Amino acid sequence: MQGLRKPLLTLLLPPLIAIAGCKAPCQSLCDEMATFAEECGFSYSDEELNTCYEENARRVTSAESQDACRDYTDDLRVEWTCDDLSIYFDGGGGGGGDNTGGAGSER
Repeated sequence: MQGLRKPLLTLLLPPLIAIAGCKAPCQSLCDEMATFAEECGFSYSDEELNTCYEENARRVTSAESQDACRDYTDDLRVEWTCDDLSIYFDGGGGGGGDNTGGAGSER
């Protein structure tokens, strides 16, 4: 029996680690939003990103929300511009910085 443990662990451990380490779709959207914001000239702190991760973990969001985040991540740059982000960042919704009209800007 002892001889079987090592081969079984070798086979099962990598996929289990990969599954446990995967971000939820809404957490991936947090990453995409942070990157997009920075491209537009807004700052998005590590603290804000960590808060976003915590608020959007699989354990605290519904499957429907995760599906919506998965769909929206692909369309983020199609649906939003840097000017749209300025409403969030300059309007007191979070972040800070100035809008330099980076990627996605329609100036």
